[in-house]
Amino acid sequence: VQLKRGDLPRLAAALQRLLPLREGVARAETLLDLARLLGDSLDDAPGAIARLQEARALVPEERERDGSLGRADQSQIARDVVRELAERLEAADRWEDLAVLHAQVGETSEGKEAAASFRRSAEILRDRRDDVPGAVRAFRRALQADPMDGDALAAADDLLISRGDHALRAEMYRARLNDRPDDALAREGLLSSLAAGGNWTEL
Repeated sequence: VQLKRGDLPRLAAALQRLLPLREGVARAETLLDLARLLGDSLDDAPGAIARLQEARALVPEERERDGSLGRADQSQIARDVVRELAERLEAADRWEDLAVLHAQVGETSEGKEAAASFRRSAEILRDRRDDVPGAVRAFRRALQADPMDGDALAAADDLLISRGDHALRAEMYRARLNDRPDDALAREGLLSSLAAGGNWTEL
C-alpha cells in the first residue's frame, strides 16, 4: 500500500496507541517500527532516538526469557535496535551517548565481540570527546575481553605514552605477561614502560 505523506502522522499515532497493549520484545518491535517512521519519513530524529532507547532497554532483559519468539528472532531484533540507534546517534553527533551504547553492548557480549564494542567506545571517546582517561579505560576493557586484541593494546599504549603514564603501561603489560609468559610483545612493552618510568631496578 502506497502511503501519502499526510497519512504518515496518523500511522505514527496509531503505532503510539499500540504501545500500551504490547510488552517485552513485541513492544520493542513496535518501537523500532515507530522510530523508523519518525526518523526516515517525519524528520523527527530526537523522537526516533528516544523510541530506540526505550526499545534498547526492553530487549536485553527480555531476550533470555520471552517465549513469544525464538531466541534467534529476539537476538536479531536486539541487533536491529542497536544498529539503528548507533546510526542515528552518530548522525545526530551524540558521541557521548554512542560511546555509552557501545560499552553497554560490550558488557552483554563476550570475547572478540565484546572487545570490538569496547574498542569502538574507546575510539569515540578518544577521537570525538577528547576523553583520554575514558578511552584508556575502554581500551583496557577490550583487552580484558580479548587479551589478544592488538589494536586495543597499541591504542591504549599510545594514549598512555602521550600522557606519560608509564606506571599504568607497565601494569597493562604485566597483566598480559601473567597470562602469556612467552609473549614477546608484552615483554618488550613492559621493559619499555619500566625504562620510560625510570624503574631501573625492575629491568
